[in-house]
Amino acid sequence: MWGGFPGGAWAFHQEDKLGISLFDSREEAPEISAPDLSGRTRTLSSFHGKVVLLNFWATWCDACRDEIPALISLSKSLKGERFAVVSVAMDHRIAHIPPFARKFGIIYPVLEGRQGKVDSRYFGWGLPQTYIIRADGTLLGRVMGPRAWSSPEFVGYFRKMAGEGTKTVGKDGRRNP
Repeated sequence: MWGGFPGGAWAFHQEDKLGISLFDSREEAPEISAPDLSGRTRTLSSFHGKVVLLNFWATWCDACRDEIPALISLSKSLKGERFAVVSVAMDHRIAHIPPFARKFGIIYPVLEGRQGKVDSRYFGWGLPQTYIIRADGTLLGRVMGPRAWSSPEFVGYFRKMAGEGTKTVGKDGRRNP
C-alpha cells in the first residue's frame, strides 16, 4: 500500500472543492534528483519559492497522455508567476520519453524518474499522480488520476497560491502584499 509520512503514512483528512486530497500536516516534500531530457540533473528543491504541480506519468498511460495538453496550457497560463509544472516520467524504457515529449510539445521540465533518485513515498497505485507543493517546499495535497488542469478553477487556484508566496510579513505580524 502507501508508505510515507508522518508516522509511516501520509494522512489525509479532507478533500478540497477541486478534488485535492489535503495532507494533515505540513511535511517537507521529499527530494527528487533526476536528469531532465537534456541530461542535466534537476532537483525538486531547485523550485523552492514556487508553487509546484509535481506530476508523475508514463508514455504508455492513456490518462496521462489525455491530461498533458491541460498541463501545457496551465503552464502557459501561469508563465511569469511563482509557479511551475514539473513532471516525472516513470517509463522503464527511457528512450521513449524524449520523442514523446517533442511530439506532444511538452514545455515544462520532464525528469526521467527511473534514471534518478525519487523517494518511494511518492509511489502509490496508478498513474497519473500529482502532488501540490507550496512555495515553502511543504506538501499541500495529492491528486490521483487525470484532471482538467487548465480549467479556470485550477488556474485561479494556482494563481492565488503563487501570489500568496510573494507576500511578506511586516513588523506587526500581518501579511503585506
